[in-house]
Amino acid sequence: MMIVALALLLGRAGRAEAAMMKHHDLVSLALESDHIVLATRTGERKSAPYSTGIDHVVKKAYRGTLAPNDAVQVDYGGYELNPVILRLPGAPSADVILFLKRFDEKAERAPGMLEHYLVPSGLRIFIDGRAYRFEQGWNPGPYVPVPQGPDPFDVAGDPRGGSEPLTLAELERALERAITRADHVRALLRDPSPNVAALAAEVGPEDTRDFDGLVVNPFSGWEDLVATRSLQAIATTNDAESFCDALGRAQGVNLLELRQKVDKARILDIATNRAASPRARVAAIELSQYFWGPRSFMESMSRRIASLLDDPDARVRAAAAGAVNTREPDAKISGAAIVARWPLEGDDAVRYAMVRSAIALGILGQLDTTRAPSPVMSGSLRGRALHLRWVSYDGSPWRVDRGEITLKSSTGERRMPMDMGGWGYAGDGSLGILLAFDPPLDPGVYKVELMARMTSAQDHQDRRIALGELLVTDPNPRTAPANQPATSGEEPVEPPRVPKRSACACDLASTDDDMDTFGLAAIAVAIAALRRRPPGARGRPHPPR
Repeated sequence: MMIVALALLLGRAGRAEAAMMKHHDLVSLALESDHIVLATRTGERKSAPYSTGIDHVVKKAYRGTLAPNDAVQVDYGGYELNPVILRLPGAPSADVILFLKRFDEKAERAPGMLEHYLVPSGLRIFIDGRAYRFEQGWNPGPYVPVPQGPDPFDVAGDPRGGSEPLTLAELERALERAITRADHVRALLRDPSPNVAALAAEVGPEDTRDFDGLVVNPFSGWEDLVATRSLQAIATTNDAESFCDALGRAQGVNLLELRQKVDKARILDIATNRAASPRARVAAIELSQYFWGPRSFMESMSRRIASLLDDPDARVRAAAAGAVNTREPDAKISGAAIVARWPLEGDDAVRYAMVRSAIALGILGQLDTTRAPSPVMSGSLRGRALHLRWVSYDGSPWRVDRGEITLKSSTGERRMPMDMGGWGYAGDGSLGILLAFDPPLDPGVYKVELMARMTSAQDHQDRRIALGELLVTDPNPRTAPANQPATSGEEPVEPPRVPKRSACACDLASTDDDMDTFGLAAIAVAIAALRRRPPGARGRPHPPR
């Protein structure tokens, strides 16, 4: 049996100093749009002192009241169609797909102002018959074209979507499916109270252990408006636990926007309620990091979160340890709780979060660092996405040279060796690995452990980390190969609801005949620094959100 792992070099996720312009999947764009049309660019003219309208003639309407031969004028401000720096394979054709909103008819508009505007990232162009979408390439900077791959894998950074841009026919089929789903979501949003469970299903899968679940690169710049709008609707029902549980399923949502829609006190009640699900409690803690309020509120919140360092659930303790406010007097509250808990803590993930927070608070010297070897390490698993993190006490850099994954199930134990190629040389590092199996694993639940060989300039260590469980429900999931049409008259199969971007950096292989005939090939994907672009393309990477 061959086991294939896709390894992703992930930078440290955090809050960006400057806001990125988000880009969206087709369902999100369809949900936000009043009109979706295929149109031909015919010219441009000044429509207002600081606005240049691009003239179009509609060729085909997918949604809305615009019809073929209608004229529509749109400002492309903020979009660079053919930036020299990207070295696109050709010039864009005159045909475009527009995702349009109509300006509020009741709002006052300056003379000559346009009637329609583009939904953010709602433009598709075509080069040599292939589709290109738009995302912000560098910050600050405009939207720039990147290849449009299978949706929604492409927009969120999941490397399973292939690399060849879609043709118009392929994009139209994907758009038809997107509009159907968007219409379903719109119907749910009109009456949230009886539809909380259905809206939660639109946010993310119930079981995040599912091997075939979607994987989101946190540096992709993608925002799932379907999940965000569904969560906003659930928040209006005042069912705080359902909201937090759904938030725990989510990827690609705007927490800054969500914080304005919730009752902060109720969210904190969920965080401290041991009867609530761990997923809901962790989500509540993570959302609380975006809360702001009067001094008395902030101090009370810090005390409540700090008290969770003594919670019996390690997942809750890890979230609480990472949710510290470095401003006074909150820093003293969090710091005192970390120092008091450190001698008692035995969970790797909690220790890792405590050390990072202690460094941020300037209290690392108050911890007895002999209790946990450096680097302090943590690992987690969400579906096929394995995330390894480490931090050293003195900032000295470490790398992952090789590893071994162990899968334990009711039928036995399997091991897969990996040559990690010296990835992630950092004092505060992070490495992601996407697992794929050929032939597929049998259905079942697998407990997953990782042995990682960590190497520094002076030392090396073999570290074993429990990652959690992996759920395999279908050994042959019906996911269409990237851009491949169905055969035998079948309709194209829609990929699972998740996104993608990839950039293969190297191919590393290691085999061991004594290890259950398992071999492994690891393909490095430097997602934090590389973007799936045309050959020769250059540009700064997305900063984290």
